[in-house]
Formats: sequence, structure tokens, C-alpha cells
Amino acid sequence: MYNSKKKPQSQVIANNVTAKCFTFLRPFLKQLDRTLDLRLVHTLANTVAAIICYRQRPIVLLLSELGAYLTGAEHAPAGIG
Repeated sequence: MYNSKKKPQSQVIANNVTAKCFTFLRPFLKQLDRTLDLRLVHTLANTVAAIICYRQRPIVLLLSELGAYLTGAEHAPAGIG
């Protein structure tokens, strides 16, 4: 029987990859935070994570799709998300 309290293996892997990505970027993001607005630093970190998480070889990640991943489906163009 499926245990709804336990995360699926793919979700655990995705969380680990995301955490490693932010750990790798942390020194660079701290340096940027000294000179740029924090919102830009967050956007950069989320953009890198979205590119890594949603990249597929046979299907190119479109700029409009990237925007949908960053801002959420409610701000995506029609037909995306």
C-alpha cells in the first residue's frame, strides 16, 4: 500500500539536487548580495535551479517556460503551465 506520508524517491532526489545546487552557488550569491539587490540574487538562484531541474535534452527549455517556472502558473502566458 502507498504511504502518503513518505515522499516519493524522485522528490527526495530533486530536493537533494536543489540543496546541492544552492550549496554550490552560496559563495557566489553572497558576493553578489554585497553589490546587488537581494531580489536579483534570489531570481538568479531560482533561475539556475529551474534550468537544472527542468532541462530536457529532446525538448529545449523555452524562455516563456522558464518564466512560468520562476513566477508560477498564474503569471505564465496562455498554454504554458
